[in-house]
Amino acid sequence: MRGITMKYSATHINNIMQVISICIVTALLTGCASLSSPQVEKKSEYSGLGDPNAELAYNTAFPVVSVEEAVARGDEAMMRGDLDRALFEYLRALDKKGADGELLYKVGQIHLARKDMSKAELSFVLVLKEESGHAGALTELGRIQMQRRDYAGARKLLLMAREIVPNSARIFNSLGVLEDMTKNHQQAQDYFARAIELNRNNPLYRNNMGYSRYLIGDQAGAEQAFIETLRLDPGYERAWRNLALVYAKTGRFNEALDAFGKVEEEHQALNDVGYVAMLSGRYADADHYFNEAIRQAPMYYELANRNIKQLDLVRDKEDNPGK
Repeated sequence: MRGITMKYSATHINNIMQVISICIVTALLTGCASLSSPQVEKKSEYSGLGDPNAELAYNTAFPVVSVEEAVARGDEAMMRGDLDRALFEYLRALDKKGADGELLYKVGQIHLARKDMSKAELSFVLVLKEESGHAGALTELGRIQMQRRDYAGARKLLLMAREIVPNSARIFNSLGVLEDMTKNHQQAQDYFARAIELNRNNPLYRNNMGYSRYLIGDQAGAEQAFIETLRLDPGYERAWRNLALVYAKTGRFNEALDAFGKVEEEHQALNDVGYVAMLSGRYADADHYFNEAIRQAPMYYELANRNIKQLDLVRDKEDNPGK
C-alpha cells in the first residue's frame, strides 16, 4: 500500500457507522482531523484523489463547466472506459459542489479499477463521512480489509452492509469469499448459494461456489458448479482452469488437458496437468506431461524443466525419507 496505513477503531464505530471508525494517517490527508477541519479549502480535501498531470492537461483542454455537465461528462467517459477523464470530471464536480457520497463512491470505483488501493480506500472513507450507511462503500472497504487479511474488520464491515441491503448478491458473495479465506467453507457455500439465488445469471458466484467445494474435496460438486458457470459464460477463463484442476485431481488427465487448452497454449496446458499430477502423487504421469511440455516448446519452455527438477526432489525425498 506504499506506506499508507489505515486504522479501524472500535470506539468511533458507534459514532459514525456503529461498527468501525476509519482514520487514515497518510500524506493524502494531514491526519484524520483534516477530514472536517474548516480551515482547509474545499478543493484540498480531494486533491489527494486525483492525478495532477492529468488535471493540468484536462484543465487546459476542457473549459470549466457546471456540476451537472461535469457529472454527465464523467459518466460518458466511464462508459467509454476513459477512467482518467472520468476521474477528472468527477473531482471537478466535487470541487464545485462540495462533498457528495455518490460522486466519491464513483471516484473510489475508478481507483479500484486502476488498482490504486490507497486512493480507493480514501475515497470510500470520505463516502462514509458523508453517508455512514452507504452499503457500497462499506462493502468495498470490507473487501480491501480482506486483502489485508484483517478478517475480523472485513466481516464487521460486510455484515453491516448486509444489514443495510439484506438482498445484495454482491455482499453475500463477498462474505462467501471471506469465509473461504478463513476456512469456514460450509458458511461460505451458504453465502454463495444465497448470492446465486439472488442473481442466477452471474457466473462469478457459481465459480466461487465451485472453488469452495473444491477446497473441501467435493470434486463432484465442484465440477457441477464449474460446468454451470461455463454454461452461463463459455469464455470464463478462471472456470476452465478450475474445471481442469478438478479433472486432473481425479486422474482424468485428458479431460484436464482439454480444459486447460481452452485458455492456454498446448505446452502450458501440458505443464499444468503435470504439476497437478505431481501434487496428487501421480509422479509417472507428472513426468510424462512435463516432458511433453518440453517437447512441444523445447526452445523457451523453462518452467517444465524446473518442475521436472522439483519432481526429482520429491521422488528422492520419498525414496529416502531419512536422508
